[in-house]
Order: sequence, then structure tokens, then C-alpha cells
Amino acid sequence: MKNSEIRTLLGLHHGFLLSTFCTERRTTAHGDLVLSDLITDPYYNYFCPDGDGDGGSTRAGLAALTGTWRERARRPALYTTPLSPAAADGPAGFAPHARDSWMLREAGPPGTGGTPGVGVRSVGREQRDAFLAAFSAAYSSEDAVELYGPLEESHVRALARSFDTSGPEDAKFHLLAVSGGRAVGVAVVLVSGSYAGVYAVGTVAGARRRGVGRALLDACADRASGAGATSLFLQVEAGTGVEQWYRTLGYRHAFHGTCYVSTAPR
Repeated sequence: MKNSEIRTLLGLHHGFLLSTFCTERRTTAHGDLVLSDLITDPYYNYFCPDGDGDGGSTRAGLAALTGTWRERARRPALYTTPLSPAAADGPAGFAPHARDSWMLREAGPPGTGGTPGVGVRSVGREQRDAFLAAFSAAYSSEDAVELYGPLEESHVRALARSFDTSGPEDAKFHLLAVSGGRAVGVAVVLVSGSYAGVYAVGTVAGARRRGVGRALLDACADRASGAGATSLFLQVEAGTGVEQWYRTLGYRHAFHGTCYVSTAPR
């Protein structure tokens, strides 16, 4: 993927985070800083360098943010991409926290004819509690595929706020999957221009491996296409079965991103 395309996707992602889990985005001379006032996980509080040729701008960017990390009570974190090749293995004093595979597919109407017994609808504030309960159940159950540790209540509170906040998106859809009268899965899709970002995809325990995830991803593609997008993107833990599952749904790997967190004493 060309650097210009990676830069576009990162910019959209950072903007979309303001409409989901984060509350601040700061564009600096060396890259983007994104922060959440509720979630402490480094995956939602990091500096992402742009165009770092020798590592110098990454170090300068991190140093310039020292006061910000301290004020926000956040551990310094760095998110590297092919735009920061010199930091591909992380700078000294930082340890890997998560490694993403960024994946893309074309937007468009569902091509599978739907999933029998599963319906997916867009919901608003009046059904926010049902959406949040399903999200919490999907990511908190014992068999949940939660990539970065136990789900904090702050994630739920941030997503609750997302029903009332907006960023650069042209459209935002909170999707709720229902089967047998029960909420069984959730997803969020945001559209800006020709791209749509997919977030918070999850299926509740007891409903997995029954086509709920496929129904949700089909609905994401359908809503994105209807809002004018031609491509969807998402992030998933690299090298996992979940990444392979996304491939079966038409997603292809575009590039890797790695989150590093400072190992220095707080």
C-alpha cells in the first residue's frame, strides 16, 4: 500500500476514534496524538509518528509529549506503521503491547443472501442500553476474544457517549444483531468520503459460530455503500484466527501497525 493511502487511513481512524472511544486528537509536526479521557489502555492513548526517517522525529515527538502523558496520568505509548520504519521494532524503553493487521474490502450490498434467523438493524439513543449490554456481554464473557485484557467499564461508558458525539464522519451507524428476540451482537461503522471504518464488532456468548458476525459485517458493508463509501477498513490482532476469518469475508491485509508502551517506572 502506498504511504499516501496509509496516511489517509490513519487520519480517518484517528478522527473516527473521536466518535467512539477517544476524546482528543492533536496533530503535531511529528505525527498524531490520540487520547481518551475515560480509557487508560495504551491502545487508545498513543503517539503515531508520520514520516520518521531516522528515528529522530519519533524521539522528539515523544519528548514533546512528556508533560501531556503526565497530566493525563497515561503511560507513554507509541503506534508505529510503515510511515515510521525506523521505529518498527520500537524505541529503547518501550515494549510491544499489541500488533494490528489493517484490513480492507470493497463496500457493497451483502453477497451471501443474509444469515437465516439473524436480523441486523441500526439503533439510536432509544436502544442504547440494549446495544451497550450486548457489547459488554460480547467482550466480557469468559470465552470472549478480547485482545488487550479484560474489558474495562470505561470502554462501555465511552461507547455510550458515542451516541451523542461526532467527529469527521459523514455518517455513523450503531448496529445491533438480534436472533430469537435476543440481542446477540454489535458493530459500529463510520463513513467519511469513500472510506468506512468498522469498530466494536462482537458476538455474545452462546451465539457465536452461528453467522452473527457475518451478518454484522454484511450490514456494515451495506450501510457503508449506502452512505457513499467504496472501501471499508478495520484493525484486528495480527496472526490470529480472527484475521483469517475476516479474509473469508473479503478483507485483505494492507499493512501492520504496532502499539508499544513505555517500560519506565510511572
